[in-house]
Amino acid sequence: MNYKKTITALFLFFFVLQSFGQRVEKIIINLNVDSGLFNAADVSEIPFDEIFYIKGTTANEQLKKVTVKYKPLGGFTNKHYFVKDIVKYPRDSDGYVTIGTYNIINKTFQFASHKLHPNENYEFIFLFEEKLILDKAKNDELRLNILTKVEDAYGFDVDRIPEGTIANLGKDISNEIKKATNNKPLYGAENVLISDVGDILDNDTPLQDSFNVIDSISGKMYVVQKGITIADVGRNRYGTIYNILENYKAQKTVLQQGVQEMLNDAHFKDIIAQPANASLSNQQTLKSVLEFIYYDCLRSSFDLRKTAANFSNERITDLKNTNSYIFDILLGKAKLKGIIVEPSSGYDITSVEVLLSGLIQLQNAKKADGNVVIAADTLDPLMEALTEWIKKVSEIEQKQGLIDQEKQRSAVILEGIYSKFSLKIEEDTQVDIESKESPYLGLDFGILVAPEINSTFVFQGVNFHLSPVNRRANFSDLEGLDFWAKRISFSLGVAQRIGSYEDSYENLIAVGSPFAGVGFRINRMLRINGGVLFYKKTDSNPVISDKVVTGTYFFSASVDIKLKEAFKFIGTFF
Repeated sequence: MNYKKTITALFLFFFVLQSFGQRVEKIIINLNVDSGLFNAADVSEIPFDEIFYIKGTTANEQLKKVTVKYKPLGGFTNKHYFVKDIVKYPRDSDGYVTIGTYNIINKTFQFASHKLHPNENYEFIFLFEEKLILDKAKNDELRLNILTKVEDAYGFDVDRIPEGTIANLGKDISNEIKKATNNKPLYGAENVLISDVGDILDNDTPLQDSFNVIDSISGKMYVVQKGITIADVGRNRYGTIYNILENYKAQKTVLQQGVQEMLNDAHFKDIIAQPANASLSNQQTLKSVLEFIYYDCLRSSFDLRKTAANFSNERITDLKNTNSYIFDILLGKAKLKGIIVEPSSGYDITSVEVLLSGLIQLQNAKKADGNVVIAADTLDPLMEALTEWIKKVSEIEQKQGLIDQEKQRSAVILEGIYSKFSLKIEEDTQVDIESKESPYLGLDFGILVAPEINSTFVFQGVNFHLSPVNRRANFSDLEGLDFWAKRISFSLGVAQRIGSYEDSYENLIAVGSPFAGVGFRINRMLRINGGVLFYKKTDSNPVISDKVVTGTYFFSASVDIKLKEAFKFIGTFF
């Protein structure tokens, strides 16, 4: 054997492993936040007894913070000594230990995880804070929906909020916010879960400003609306519709006679075939308007001298069984279409303007002999009341336009509100005893000294542990049974004596002398060992030629490396 080459190689081996083997590179486990999974190739690299790093990446620019916590699925016990300090590592109500809270910068975060124990199943919770920024379309839609519901509940025609309306309004707005935010839990600036939608609305300045605008305009609209619909007989207060109906009722006979005369007089044939008001509608002829008035006079009935109790809430809308389409038009429930009406969801000024045009032409109509159909000024009170109705409704529509403009105004809402969502990931530190990287086995290369025979050896051996060992870990951190089970090992190997000796020693086998011993790990790489070395020697009696097997105690220092590293290193020499 070329001892010089062997010794040179072994010393170089010691030097390289001692110099570089102690330098531990970081283990980084990559987490895809958007998929909620660790990188598949990294999972097998999750270590035990050693700090490692988790690096998270996401495409979501609104993620700002993440809080990370974990626990063994069986819960923490005394054997989990890395987190034994309950003051330093308090558990929450679900038994989790919080590792920390980290800012997400440029859609990335990284942190050092606690040391884990081998052969355990762990559960990691990643709780993300997400800044709630709706895109413009969703923001505007949510804002419009909220303001519309507020307007509907407190609209200009509402003089008393029905019982339960406020509660239902809060529920409706809450549902709108949940829908726009995908039903995520919402948190305020104080990191407190928002359970009451009112807390959001109270602190949202753009919404509050719009509420105030709508409230102010609606209040003014209500005053105008009340001037249209009031019918407080008990206090002699009458609105525009009441005045119209009173004059309409008083002139019904005159109206019927006048309309009938115009419809039957050939002198008016061409006139009534023309539009009642060409600037408003070419389809609505004077004839159709007059016929509408005539039939409404026939069917309508009004009892306007009721007691105040019959007009609850001081509104003429409580007047029942009028059978009058004109009344329905004035209330905003119908609009004129030919000689009939169709439903309407609001005031239709055009219908009333067409009716007014028909009445004006009726009062101004003159027969062939020059006489008027209806005496001058007869319909003036009715027409003045209709003109007042048109004026007030136009004012309501103008104010409604201001409300609609406010509702359509672009303003960012829900600022300062953020959401949270969590990822729950289960991983384990189960060790693979069949792998070349088995944490139970390792190779020893080192120097062995046998004092009894005054010899020095180099050796190669195998060491094995009863507990899995991470050779990268800080062994000074081990406690309890692990302190001994992961530092003490049993070893077997073969040693080769270095140098020339004039004695009776011979190798027991061709490649050297086997040994068995017990070792104690000093640090990640170096261990000291002691045991028995077996060899052959010649009997001191020259007559006896047979050689005997004997043993001697030894001490050794060795470098403990992974099998793969050893094979790689050896391959550089052979």
